[in-house]
Formats: sequence, structure tokens, C-alpha cells
Amino acid sequence: MISTSLHLFCLPDNMIIAYTEKKLNNLSQEKYDSLINSIDLDKVNCPKCKKSGFHYHGHYYRKVFSNWRYKTIRITRVKCTSCNSTHAILCEPMIPYTSILESDITEVLANISTTPLDSSHVSYLSNKIKSIEHTYNNICNAFSRSLYMCFYLIPT
Repeated sequence: MISTSLHLFCLPDNMIIAYTEKKLNNLSQEKYDSLINSIDLDKVNCPKCKKSGFHYHGHYYRKVFSNWRYKTIRITRVKCTSCNSTHAILCEPMIPYTSILESDITEVLANISTTPLDSSHVSYLSNKIKSIEHTYNNICNAFSRSLYMCFYLIPT
């Protein structure tokens, strides 16, 4: 069980992030499960309708790139008891919509000349967060998908 106090924040794209004052180093399934199991789902507010109350809805598997290798983590999904929207619960140091952890992103950007990542990946990461303060919340927001695309068919 995680002994430090637990915090949650929500992103506009219905992602819920759990974190503690003590950073999780070397993310593992056991550490993720321990953190997620310490959450009282009845007291969490839904990012969509702002009412409290969730129940377990399922899971999916996500590859996470940590310490220059891939791990697979089972991510918990929950469903709001009020509006029925579903949400994934990630934990720090995971970043939404990318397999690279926050610590690896900051390490890559601090050591661009020696990183084993391809230069196109380094350029993508650099451009994504170049104009923000490199805090965990800011990096999560930079990678969240709060912008939506609309496609229109224009008759010719």
C-alpha cells in the first residue's frame, strides 16, 4: 500500500492521473496496482459531469518505455455512476498518449547528444514541450488530446 497522501487530477480528455508526493521510480505493475487500489472510487469526481462515484469498468494493456526498455502495464478503467462516461486511471510518471515516462522525457531533453532515441523522436518531444515549464502536470497537459479535429467533405 502507498503510504504517502494520494492526489488526483483530471485532464480535459477524461484521463485521471493519480500521484503522490513521493515519485514512483521504476514503474511496475505492482506499484501501479498498489496506488490504484488505494483510491476510494466513491470519492473521486468525474472529469466530465463533476459528480462523485465510479465503479471498476475493465482494463487495457499499455506499453511503457522505462529505463530504455518496454514494460507492459495493465491500466484500470472506471465508469462514472452518474453519466456513464469511462475513464482510464494513469499514475505518475506515466504521460497520456505516449509510452515514454516523464523522467525519461526530461532525461532525453537534458542529454540530447547522448540519447539512444532516434533524432525524429527527440525533435517531437522537444517541440511538444519546448515552451512550457517542465512540471509533471504541464507535460501531461501538453500530451493530452483536448483538441478535436473536424473533417468536412466539400462537394466539387
